[in-house]
Amino acid sequence: MSEEPTRRSIMFPEMRKIFREIDWDTVALPSDCVTLGQLRHAIGGNHKDLGVFVHNLTLTEQEVARFALSEALRAPFDQDAALVPRVLKEESAKELASLYQEAGLATGPQHASQLIRDLESWAATEARKHVPDKPR
Repeated sequence: MSEEPTRRSIMFPEMRKIFREIDWDTVALPSDCVTLGQLRHAIGGNHKDLGVFVHNLTLTEQEVARFALSEALRAPFDQDAALVPRVLKEESAKELASLYQEAGLATGPQHASQLIRDLESWAATEARKHVPDKPR
């Protein structure tokens, strides 16, 4: 029999405050190590497509990080509340894995999955910083 958590689930206003407190510029993301030239070469050299690709890559990468953080903040207190960000993270992660491979950041599906697990690990570590009294 599991123990009932003594702390209530993190609500949206608290989550928004935590997200604002994070210096997202310091979060190490896999896309940080690729140049525009490498991306342009990876997608075939079209400059118009390059802008769209960079936008999609960085947006999806940040979505996965945010959904993983949201899940990590909620899961210890309320598995039902953690389900929505988990499902959204998994859907975004599929797209991100494809983008990582297309950009040459990942050599294949397993490598892309590892990069995404690294983002999830960052989220779990970050969640512990913001919610030190979580029951896990």
